[in-house]
Amino acid sequence: MKNRFVALIFALFFGGFGLHKFYLGNIFAGIVYFIFSWTGIPFILGFVDVIILGTMDERKFNAIYNHKHYLPSPAPPPIVTAPPPVATERLDVLIIKTCAAKAIGATVSECIVATGEDPQKVKETIDSLCRKGFLLPDNREGDYAVVYRPI
Repeated sequence: MKNRFVALIFALFFGGFGLHKFYLGNIFAGIVYFIFSWTGIPFILGFVDVIILGTMDERKFNAIYNHKHYLPSPAPPPIVTAPPPVATERLDVLIIKTCAAKAIGATVSECIVATGEDPQKVKETIDSLCRKGFLLPDNREGDYAVVYRPI
C-alpha cells in the first residue's frame, strides 16, 4: 500500500528523476522523467507533483493509487424515501360502494369522480357489474338520468 507522505518526499527530492512516479506505479512516466532529466523539465514537473500530492487529501490519494486496497465508505442512506405502498380497493368494490352510498343510486359520472379512474375503465367495470348481477340500471326521477343501484 502506497503512502502519500513517502510519494511527497520522493517527488520533492528526486522528482526530476521520476522516482515518485516509479513508486506510485506509473512506470512509463518514471522512465520519461528519467530520460529527460538532463533538460530540467522533469524537475519543474516534479515540483508541480509536490504541490499536487501535498494538497491532495488521503481519500483521493487512496482512491487513485491504492484502489486495489481501498474500499470506499458505503454510501449514506437516501434522505428521501418512497412512501409506503397504499392499499387501494379494487375498482369494482369502489363503484358498488359509491352506488350504495346514495339512496337513488349513482350515475357513471359520479362513479368516475368518486374513483378517480379512467372514464372508459369505469364504464367497462359498471357494464361488467351489471352483467354479473351486482348493479341494476335505472332512471332517476325528475331528470331521468341513468343511475346504477346495487342489488
